[in-house]
Amino acid sequence: MTERIELRPDGPHSDAYAIEVAQALAEAVRVLNRATALGRGLSEPATAYAIVGGLAGAVGRMPQLLAQVSDYLYDEEFIAERLADDRGTTAGGLASLHGQLGGARHQAHDLGETLRTLHSALSHLYLATPAADPGSGFETDEPTPPDNGTAPVVWDDSAAPGGYVCAAYVDQARPVCGMPVESAPCTDHSTAPAGWEVRS
Repeated sequence: MTERIELRPDGPHSDAYAIEVAQALAEAVRVLNRATALGRGLSEPATAYAIVGGLAGAVGRMPQLLAQVSDYLYDEEFIAERLADDRGTTAGGLASLHGQLGGARHQAHDLGETLRTLHSALSHLYLATPAADPGSGFETDEPTPPDNGTAPVVWDDSAAPGGYVCAAYVDQARPVCGMPVESAPCTDHSTAPAGWEVRS
């Protein structure tokens, strides 16, 4: 999948667009699997924090999605006797799909809660800077991460000479805050409780 997809929460919507977005969701997870393999896109605890935060947001929205799929199939089509199955499934078998979708909805809710708890716990992790041995003449050239309150930080080298930025999760479109924190803590997130996040 190489084509671009425009995410339009406010529409216009269609069956074809819904299918396209669902396929993009699956592809996004596949890309994340590749990006985090062998540490290629995962070298900071703050990155793990942001990834789990994004997953928590995605999974947390799945119960609503599954409920809407279930309501359409059962309330709109099955009740109106328009729903059929090319395997010859009986009406009772079709009705059982409603229960299976309900079970999937509850499992998604539980997974979302687990990921949110994990996301909060990950906010406390960072890479410790090894202390230099005074007798070895070796001094580490890695700067000490600045104080950013309860919000995590991550090194950003996208602009020379690089520096630490706030790594608090904001939303799926902006998984890392990105505010420079070398001289002062992030004004939006440094005083927030551990694991705090903003969701759209």
